[in-house]
Amino acid sequence: MGDPALGIVMPFADLLVRAAAEVPDKDAVIFPERKVTYRELLDAAVQRAVGLRRLGVEPGEHVGILMANCIEYLEVLFATQLIGALAVTLNARYQPRELTYVIENADLALLVTSDLVADHVDYVQRISAALPQISSSDPFALDREEAPKLRSCVLLGSSTAPGFAAGSLLAPTAAEAEREEIETLRRRVSVRAPAIMMYTSGTTAYP
Repeated sequence: MGDPALGIVMPFADLLVRAAAEVPDKDAVIFPERKVTYRELLDAAVQRAVGLRRLGVEPGEHVGILMANCIEYLEVLFATQLIGALAVTLNARYQPRELTYVIENADLALLVTSDLVADHVDYVQRISAALPQISSSDPFALDREEAPKLRSCVLLGSSTAPGFAAGSLLAPTAAEAEREEIETLRRRVSVRAPAIMMYTSGTTAYP
């Protein structure tokens, strides 16, 4: 007989919540230099979700993610899902003109990146080229004509860059009331709500 659990439909974040409840100490993600359990991944995602809320992200808003393959990518991805936001996973190979287009077209409210350089791609430089005036902007109130809904770009890692909000804001020490708010928001997410928006590669035209 088949596994009846395979027929269960649930929001994206609930997959992690269920795994953390059933097999909390099993490895969820394994990288050469680091591995995390389901419990650890969920706890980190909740902290990131609290950070998103402190930065003003509301359920239904669009959060862009542009970074190399890393555990932090998954933490932010699940964080968006926990609060009912929509994750826009950006192609790491996009050139500045493609990034400019997608940031505006996807109605991003927040863009999260990392100082991790992969395959010779520096994401801070690429975003700065896509949004040339970011270095002279308020990190918490970007005012960009080509991306009117974008409020902030957050830089994860140990580096800082002009116009980017510190990544530590997405890993705060969460108060119990804030964790309870994340749980309340998670329970309100509909199984029919969009979870992730992905664009084409844009090889011959804009994505």
